[in-house]
Amino acid sequence: MVSWVVGGTLPPAPGASEAPGVAGPVCGASGNKMFVAGGANFPDAMPWQGGQKKYHDQVYVFSRSGDRLHLISAAGRLPEPIAYAASCSTPMGVLYAGGENEAGISDRVYLIRWDQEMQATKIDPMPALPVSLTNAAAAALGHVVFVTGGEGRSGVSDKGWKLDLQNLAAGWQPLVALPKPVSHAVLVAVSDDDGPRLLLLGGRRKTAAGISELYADVFVMHAKRNQWKALPELPYPLSAATGVACGTDKVYLFGGDRGTTFSRVERYLVDIAQTTDATQKEKLIREKNELLAAHPGFNKEVLVYHTATGTSTMAGNMPFPPPVTTTAFWWDNKVIIPSGEIRAGVRTPQILMATLSPVQQ
Repeated sequence: MVSWVVGGTLPPAPGASEAPGVAGPVCGASGNKMFVAGGANFPDAMPWQGGQKKYHDQVYVFSRSGDRLHLISAAGRLPEPIAYAASCSTPMGVLYAGGENEAGISDRVYLIRWDQEMQATKIDPMPALPVSLTNAAAAALGHVVFVTGGEGRSGVSDKGWKLDLQNLAAGWQPLVALPKPVSHAVLVAVSDDDGPRLLLLGGRRKTAAGISELYADVFVMHAKRNQWKALPELPYPLSAATGVACGTDKVYLFGGDRGTTFSRVERYLVDIAQTTDATQKEKLIREKNELLAAHPGFNKEVLVYHTATGTSTMAGNMPFPPPVTTTAFWWDNKVIIPSGEIRAGVRTPQILMATLSPVQQ
């Protein structure tokens, strides 16, 4: 069972009545503070209406009492605007790696933390990724951070790396290659008597033809064996979902894109690019824009993947518009999902908070 509340919202800009929300924010929790930073949105108009994507650098810091979030600072700024970075919570702060902005795809890595004495956000540079990546996945076990997949300048990546925050001099160490290139996947890390394990679920890969292949794949990597193994698939392909490990044998997946509208839009884009007839091109553009404007939102189901059996069960539906291209994470005994995209081009300022019963973090 999963129970949901809106724990808080991102604040509006000065003079505005409501925040538009962002997709691809840097987010996570460290100690008694939660961070939501950066991200991208379309503040003036939807992209099919000529709106330009804007990348942000503001850092919001929240505290929490029960089911309510309290904004304590909005003064911090990232070193540069960034969205779609891989981010995760660590004991030392919230790490984010890569991402993109108007200048392109980044390889930069930073650690965001709260300086209690100064009562301010501190951002420390970390060793850069070996390559520039956006829409990669990240997870942490203690002080060790893992980053897998993502989209690079040469296409979708099948690489993975790990960084020990207590041994930065060693830099990013390579993992064994993924079974296939993947972006927009969920990565979780767990540890039990068999040692550390990484679980990679769903995602997608954009092909040379311009049409993405959406994955239902689930893979596990036992760190001791240093190899990926395929587990039974999800019941349907799922991209850009969020997820958390619950105990060592379950992964909860929230929302995600099953590709129904997404794949049709990609097909329209390919047809538009290949059409030379002006009248036909205009017709295709109009149909594509109508499809985007009528976007129904994303998958509402909460899936529970049982790693021991490879089976999936449903834990109800999300009562709020499910956000994609954001990150779910544990904060004490609650799962937090900040902001994200809820329809094509549309973001939400809501910060969702979920209680998993029984909680088995």
